[in-house]
Amino acid sequence: MLYVRGDELNYLQTNAGSLAESDRWFKRSNEQYFRFVSDTVNYPFRIKAGPDASARLDASYTLAPGLFFSHFPYSASVQWLASSSISIRDDHFDPANSYLNTTTNVALFQYLGCLDSAAGCPPNLSFTLHHLYADGSRLYFTPDGGLEAQGALNSPTQLKWGEFNNGEKTRLLGS
Repeated sequence: MLYVRGDELNYLQTNAGSLAESDRWFKRSNEQYFRFVSDTVNYPFRIKAGPDASARLDASYTLAPGLFFSHFPYSASVQWLASSSISIRDDHFDPANSYLNTTTNVALFQYLGCLDSAAGCPPNLSFTLHHLYADGSRLYFTPDGGLEAQGALNSPTQLKWGEFNNGEKTRLLGS
């Protein structure tokens, strides 16, 4: 399997020092776990027609250990240290058989007053650092390819995305 953005991301990382804007090599993205596909369990993939004439994929993948930084929540570090699995049935992830195994904690910064992460946050903005420790050291895939986990935060608090708190916008950004 070839990750569609793999060549471009590898090029940016390899040539970071020669880019006009050297910080542009780094891309946050929620689907970069596909960069770590190490084996396709059921090759060839099965592609079939759905009832609406759309293409539907059935496939299983093994993922090598890896790390990526998510786009949402912004820049959360997601790392797994052992072989993991993705199972796709009828074009949806099968949550019972799709997970990142032996994850480290997920580090998240929660900033107050950051109205728009695309425009950047004001300098010296106060933040709280949170670590999510997933139960069983696993993050599970949702049917649409997102990640979720039950677990504990090192500093129990209610995490919010894009809500107002005492007149200030609260945004959870990762590290």
